[in-house]
Amino acid sequence: MYDTADNQSRSLVTQLHLSAAFDTLYKKTLLRWLDHTFGINGTTHKWINSYLDGQNQFVRVGDHTSEPVPCEFGIPQSSVLGLLLFTIYTSPITNVIAQFKHVNHDDYADDTQLYVALNTDDAIRVINDCFKSVHYWLGANGLSQSRQD
Repeated sequence: MYDTADNQSRSLVTQLHLSAAFDTLYKKTLLRWLDHTFGINGTTHKWINSYLDGQNQFVRVGDHTSEPVPCEFGIPQSSVLGLLLFTIYTSPITNVIAQFKHVNHDDYADDTQLYVALNTDDAIRVINDCFKSVHYWLGANGLSQSRQD
Protein backbone atom coordinates (compact mmCIF):
# COMPACT_ATOMS: atom_id res chain seq x y z
CA MET A 1 0.00 0.00 0.00
CA TYR A 2 2.85 2.40 0.80
CA ASP A 3 4.49 1.67 -2.56
CA THR A 4 1.27 2.69 -4.28
CA ALA A 5 1.12 5.96 -2.33
CA ASP A 6 4.80 6.62 -3.02
CA ASN A 7 4.03 6.28 -6.74
CA GLN A 8 1.21 8.85 -6.42
CA SER A 9 -1.38 6.15 -7.14
CA ARG A 10 -4.62 5.45 -5.33
CA SER A 11 -5.39 2.29 -3.36
CA LEU A 12 -8.59 0.61 -2.32
CA VAL A 13 -8.46 -0.83 1.18
CA THR A 14 -10.97 -3.25 2.68
CA GLN A 15 -10.69 -3.67 6.43
CA LEU A 16 -11.97 -6.83 8.07
CA HIS A 17 -12.47 -7.21 11.81
CA LEU A 18 -13.59 -10.48 13.35
CA SER A 19 -15.71 -9.91 16.44
CA ALA A 20 -15.35 -12.45 19.23
CA ALA A 21 -12.92 -14.31 16.96
CA PHE A 22 -10.84 -15.76 19.79
CA ASP A 23 -14.03 -17.32 21.19
CA THR A 24 -14.95 -19.12 17.97
CA LEU A 25 -11.82 -21.10 17.14
CA TYR A 26 -12.45 -24.83 17.00
CA LYS A 27 -9.73 -26.37 19.16
CA LYS A 28 -9.64 -29.71 17.30
CA THR A 29 -9.00 -27.91 14.01
CA LEU A 30 -6.22 -25.86 15.57
CA LEU A 31 -4.54 -28.97 16.99
CA ARG A 32 -4.83 -30.76 13.63
CA TRP A 33 -3.26 -27.79 11.78
CA LEU A 34 -0.46 -27.58 14.34
CA ASP A 35 0.42 -31.18 13.56
CA HIS A 36 -0.21 -31.47 9.82
CA THR A 37 0.61 -27.95 8.59
CA PHE A 38 3.26 -26.76 11.03
CA GLY A 39 4.80 -30.08 12.13
CA ILE A 40 4.18 -29.39 15.80
CA ASN A 41 3.72 -32.78 17.42
CA GLY A 42 5.00 -34.89 20.28
CA THR A 43 5.58 -33.17 23.60
CA THR A 44 4.96 -29.67 22.26
CA HIS A 45 1.62 -30.73 20.76
CA LYS A 46 0.61 -32.36 24.05
CA TRP A 47 1.62 -29.23 25.96
CA ILE A 48 -0.52 -26.99 23.73
CA ASN A 49 -3.40 -29.46 23.97
CA SER A 50 -3.19 -29.37 27.77
CA TYR A 51 -3.13 -25.55 27.64
CA LEU A 52 -6.37 -25.56 25.64
CA ASP A 53 -8.00 -28.46 27.48
CA GLY A 54 -10.01 -28.15 30.65
CA GLN A 55 -11.66 -24.81 29.93
CA ASN A 56 -15.28 -24.63 30.99
CA GLN A 57 -18.12 -22.23 30.37
CA PHE A 58 -21.20 -21.42 32.37
CA VAL A 59 -24.00 -18.89 32.54
CA ARG A 60 -24.61 -16.62 35.50
CA VAL A 61 -27.85 -14.71 35.96
CA GLY A 62 -27.94 -12.75 39.18
CA ASP A 63 -27.07 -15.16 41.97
CA HIS A 64 -27.77 -18.28 39.89
CA THR A 65 -25.04 -20.14 38.00
CA SER A 66 -25.43 -23.03 35.58
CA GLU A 67 -23.29 -26.14 35.76
CA PRO A 68 -19.95 -25.74 33.98
CA VAL A 69 -19.63 -27.57 30.66
CA PRO A 70 -16.46 -28.22 28.66
CA CYS A 71 -15.74 -25.62 26.02
CA GLU A 72 -14.77 -26.98 22.58
CA PHE A 73 -14.31 -23.54 21.06
CA GLY A 74 -12.12 -20.56 21.87
CA ILE A 75 -8.64 -19.93 23.12
CA PRO A 76 -7.47 -17.87 26.07
CA GLN A 77 -7.07 -14.20 25.25
CA SER A 78 -4.69 -11.67 26.77
CA SER A 79 -1.74 -13.99 26.48
CA VAL A 80 1.14 -14.20 24.03
CA LEU A 81 0.32 -17.84 23.34
CA GLY A 82 -3.34 -17.01 22.60
CA LEU A 83 -2.33 -14.50 19.91
CA LEU A 84 0.18 -16.96 18.44
CA LEU A 85 -2.39 -19.77 18.31
CA PHE A 86 -4.97 -17.46 16.71
CA THR A 87 -2.41 -16.41 14.09
CA ILE A 88 -1.65 -20.06 13.33
CA TYR A 89 -5.36 -20.84 13.03
CA THR A 90 -5.95 -18.02 10.55
CA SER A 91 -2.69 -18.42 8.58
CA PRO A 92 -4.38 -20.26 5.65
CA ILE A 93 -6.07 -16.96 4.73
CA THR A 94 -2.74 -16.01 3.13
CA ASN A 95 -3.19 -18.85 0.62
CA VAL A 96 -6.72 -17.68 -0.18
CA ILE A 97 -5.57 -14.10 -0.82
CA ALA A 98 -2.55 -15.23 -2.87
CA GLN A 99 -4.94 -16.54 -5.54
CA PHE A 100 -5.87 -12.95 -6.45
CA LYS A 101 -3.35 -11.08 -8.53
CA HIS A 102 -2.28 -7.70 -7.15
CA VAL A 103 -4.25 -8.01 -3.88
CA ASN A 104 -2.01 -7.50 -0.88
CA HIS A 105 -2.84 -7.86 2.78
CA ASP A 106 -1.75 -7.14 6.32
CA ASP A 107 -2.90 -9.16 9.31
CA TYR A 108 -2.74 -8.61 13.01
CA ALA A 109 -4.74 -10.84 15.33
CA ASP A 110 -8.41 -10.48 14.37
CA ASP A 111 -7.87 -7.61 11.91
CA THR A 112 -7.06 -8.03 8.22
CA GLN A 113 -6.59 -5.37 5.56
CA LEU A 114 -6.93 -6.23 1.89
CA TYR A 115 -5.64 -3.61 -0.52
CA VAL A 116 -5.13 -3.17 -4.21
CA ALA A 117 -3.74 -0.37 -6.36
CA LEU A 118 -6.42 1.24 -8.51
CA ASN A 119 -4.27 1.15 -11.63
CA THR A 120 -6.13 -1.57 -13.55
CA ASP A 121 -9.68 -1.73 -14.87
CA ASP A 122 -10.50 -4.85 -12.89
CA ALA A 123 -9.00 -3.85 -9.51
CA ILE A 124 -12.37 -3.37 -7.82
CA ARG A 125 -13.71 -6.69 -9.15
CA VAL A 126 -10.55 -8.51 -8.06
CA ILE A 127 -10.60 -7.18 -4.48
CA ASN A 128 -14.34 -7.90 -4.26
CA ASP A 129 -13.79 -11.49 -5.43
CA CYS A 130 -10.94 -11.81 -2.94
CA PHE A 131 -13.14 -10.52 -0.13
CA LYS A 132 -15.83 -13.07 -1.03
CA SER A 133 -13.28 -15.90 -0.94
CA VAL A 134 -11.87 -14.75 2.41
CA HIS A 135 -15.39 -14.42 3.80
CA TYR A 136 -16.23 -17.93 2.61
CA TRP A 137 -13.06 -19.33 4.22
CA LEU A 138 -13.84 -17.56 7.50
CA GLY A 139 -17.37 -18.99 7.47
CA ALA A 140 -16.19 -22.50 6.63
CA ASN A 141 -13.76 -22.34 9.56
CA GLY A 142 -16.18 -20.98 12.13
CA LEU A 143 -14.91 -17.40 12.22
CA SER A 144 -17.83 -15.74 10.45
CA GLN A 145 -21.48 -16.37 9.92
CA SER A 146 -21.20 -16.84 6.19
CA ARG A 147 -24.49 -16.71 4.32
CA GLN A 148 -24.83 -19.46 1.77
CA ASP A 149 -27.52 -18.32 -0.73
